[in-house]
Amino acid sequence: MRLKHVFGVLLPLWALVIFGCGGGGGSSVQIIPVDPNKPASITLVANPTTGVINNNGPVTLTATVLPAGAGGAIANGTPVTFTILTGNGTLSGGGQTAIATTINGGASVTLNSSAVGTVTINAQVGSAPQVTSFPDTSVNFIAPTKAIVKLATSGTLPAGGVIDAIQLVLNYSITKGLSIVDAGAVVSGVANANLVVKNTVTPGLVNIAIANLPVGKIIPPIATQTGEFITLTFDIATSNPPVFPVVGDFTIITGAGNTSIQTTPATTLTASILSVTLR
Repeated sequence: MRLKHVFGVLLPLWALVIFGCGGGGGSSVQIIPVDPNKPASITLVANPTTGVINNNGPVTLTATVLPAGAGGAIANGTPVTFTILTGNGTLSGGGQTAIATTINGGASVTLNSSAVGTVTINAQVGSAPQVTSFPDTSVNFIAPTKAIVKLATSGTLPAGGVIDAIQLVLNYSITKGLSIVDAGAVVSGVANANLVVKNTVTPGLVNIAIANLPVGKIIPPIATQTGEFITLTFDIATSNPPVFPVVGDFTIITGAGNTSIQTTPATTLTASILSVTLR
């Protein structure tokens, strides 16, 4: 166990210093008070413990500082220094070290990495002695294996205020290791549909048609408001070096007949890419 850590944890509320008295062979005891608010120990936790490289899955590092005395408290604004010990990583601000200040005894920074591998970090607080977290904290960074694409409608609903159907063709890059099967397209968000026709056979294209089946003699709308309506989950093939898709690798083909209101094409509505998330 590190010496600094041992002193930090075991430091009692009162330190006893014994001085010898010359001549008489006796001794005297002087009691020196120890500040109960002084940092005594620090723990460092990573959440999550596995990150995704290239800022696609950053990790939050949180240091918790405990005071020396049972009734003590760590002052808000106490600086905590986070340091990368090994691995290819960067902390908040882009460096190998970062300083954050405590709030209710806790301080946090963000850890990212541009390479697959393990990054080890520690945290330090206080002085004379400086208290260091132990053991070192490790975070494993991996390459993304999934691209999650969410599509949404936006614009103004015309008279009637419902969306009866949505049709579109999504184009995606075939040079980034992307692939999708029909089961990877799932209605989500504001959409409420029991009929989703998907065609993912042609690499680089996803054809989507969403509608509701009749209930009795009534065909209910798939949505009564704009917003997210479908989630597409793509697999990302492993490559070396890894190649990652970006938002620009996905486009909705212009003129694909994006939306339909009560069987009439809606010129006031459009479909667009809401988000692309790698994980």
